[in-house]
Amino acid sequence: MFPEYKILVVDDDETVLTNSVFALATDGINNVEALSDSRLVMDKLAGYNCGIVLLDLLMPHIKGFDLLPQIHEAYPDTQVIVLTALNEVDTAVACMKSGAYDYLTKPATPERLIATVRQVIKYRDMSVENRRLRSLLLDKKSAHDSAFQKIITCNEEMERICRYITAIAQTSFPVLITGETGVGKELMAEALHTASDRGGRFVPVNIAGLPDQLLDDTLFGHARGAFTGAESDRQGLVGSAESGTLFLDEIGDMGPESQIKLLRFLQDGKFFPLGSDKPQFSDVRIVAATNKNLQRMQRDGSFRSDLFYRLQTHMIEIPPLRSRRDDVPLLVEHFLMVAAEKLDKKVPKVRKELFDLLGSYDYPGNVRELQGMIFDAMSVHEGGNLRHDAFYNKIFGRQQHQVEPLPDASEEPGENDGLAFPDELPALKDIEKLYISEAMRRAGGNQTLAAKMLKVSRKTLNNRILKYRVDDAAL
Repeated sequence: MFPEYKILVVDDDETVLTNSVFALATDGINNVEALSDSRLVMDKLAGYNCGIVLLDLLMPHIKGFDLLPQIHEAYPDTQVIVLTALNEVDTAVACMKSGAYDYLTKPATPERLIATVRQVIKYRDMSVENRRLRSLLLDKKSAHDSAFQKIITCNEEMERICRYITAIAQTSFPVLITGETGVGKELMAEALHTASDRGGRFVPVNIAGLPDQLLDDTLFGHARGAFTGAESDRQGLVGSAESGTLFLDEIGDMGPESQIKLLRFLQDGKFFPLGSDKPQFSDVRIVAATNKNLQRMQRDGSFRSDLFYRLQTHMIEIPPLRSRRDDVPLLVEHFLMVAAEKLDKKVPKVRKELFDLLGSYDYPGNVRELQGMIFDAMSVHEGGNLRHDAFYNKIFGRQQHQVEPLPDASEEPGENDGLAFPDELPALKDIEKLYISEAMRRAGGNQTLAAKMLKVSRKTLNNRILKYRVDDAAL
């Protein structure tokens, strides 16, 4: 049902009631109830969750003029749209002062009625959401309830994101999640769905590699006979996720035609299956994710600006693991337990040196890369302390392969070497001292780990430290 709360139409004219309910239903607004006796309005509102009231002003028994201030005082979150045959400015002003959101003169056209109701739905959801957002963001407590069980973190920025997700979960606006590959965008989308308490399913789909026609069929389905081989109707993923959440991963890979169709669906909740001219409606919530720079893609014309602004009503950027190194020990312990359970092994002990090593790495593959490292090490683990060999090989082996060759003398200085030099070059010994200091800082003062980073022996590093009188405590 859409919206999730009731819309109550109050009018003593049965024709107006029937036409209003029918007009709204044709646009997918189907959680509507009609009431012809104004004496029952306040009791009706007390009995269920009503978000919008369409109220006639001139009715027998109790006039809408009298009901309006009562509704506004008792149910401030319920928005009232006045429907009346009185086309007077003074009447409109009086209604607004009494708490009405808008004023429509009867007979209101279906188009005007639908547009006004949709505007009120959006306004009401935003108002409720803003209050929740303010209260939750001011609350410094963790938002880690059951919805966030899979989010392993102690990082302050991640905690803030979880509180933000809790605040926006109850509304139906689209959400755009950005972040590098492997940071956990789908986990956050699933947490958002769980926190929303939506009755439908969480349905993920990866956009990457799907051409426009196949994606169109995947999302919106097709009618029988739409193309060769379409022997029966097919419900798309939008239908499968009805009243739930549709997660569109790699949204930056969506083709131009699919972008247009998604934009139209986001605008009015209406879509057409392939080969059908009969519109269908869905109140599914769209959550999209990408590791691409959509702002840059707008500039080069590969991603529509209007679609971007629709998707980023709420925008969440998940920081990379290198920006939240305080999460590394928690993640290591979590993945060790998961791997031990799956491989039917005991959880091994981990020496401090390994935490120092893993805490100094930048993780280009983020959490997913750390998980792979742990599972790889656990697959060859035979007992005792967890060996460090596999981690050293992956980290330093990767760094070794990432080292670029020295630039050719004919190239411009600083163009390809990844380093910036001052006009006056420092002494070689000063460069070496800075290099050693940075390695010791990244290694947390651990000389063995720092030597691994510098690709020298522990003894060589120690000699250099003594030579340059590097103060370990200051590093």
